[in-house]
Amino acid sequence: MRALKLSAAAFVIATAVWSVGAAVTRTPPNDAMFPKIGAHGASSVPAVDAPLLDRLGEARVSWGDHSGRYTGLRWISGLQDWLWVGPHAGLVTTDRGPEWRWCLWSHLPKGGPGPTPLTITFPAAPGGGLLHGEAAILDSPRDGADVTFEVIAGDKRVAHTLRDVRGENRWQAYELALPDVDAEPTFRLTSANADWRHACFTAFVSPAFVSPTAPPRGGPQ
Repeated sequence: MRALKLSAAAFVIATAVWSVGAAVTRTPPNDAMFPKIGAHGASSVPAVDAPLLDRLGEARVSWGDHSGRYTGLRWISGLQDWLWVGPHAGLVTTDRGPEWRWCLWSHLPKGGPGPTPLTITFPAAPGGGLLHGEAAILDSPRDGADVTFEVIAGDKRVAHTLRDVRGENRWQAYELALPDVDAEPTFRLTSANADWRHACFTAFVSPAFVSPTAPPRGGPQ
């Protein structure tokens, strides 16, 4: 009986140790261990950021020609259960280990003869600024095609190719200077094969940075 009790105690301790280890590497991020704003080393990014995620309810979301519906938490397509856009704790396993981000889950739709885009458009940022963030294909049980990730505002555009290669995945950083006009930031994702394309991205708007030595807008007064 004593040996049985000791074995049970050892099992409980081992389970606790495993749970702690799993929590460190596999559980969603928290503010202490995994900051919600992932720094990507861009010196041009000011310290104050406004997450576009806070304005998700004001966005417009469509899967091809099919418009989504906002539930108060996320945009749903009404097509398949996994075709939604909303907050998510996204994991990308790299050769540096697991990397989490609080991001915007953006699963692409299956298309017909050609790729069907997922389009997410946010209201314009008054006064412009710098739009920046990171994007990736999250860990998935199966492989699919690359995802083209485009960020568009007015006549400005940046694009990245998101790949799903174990150990070589990265959260790819992007930046786009927003024009001082009512240009709505638009995110457009496409893929030749949308199966298991669990794309996720962060998006922040930093205030327009003006050098203290620069002349006022409109030229010298």
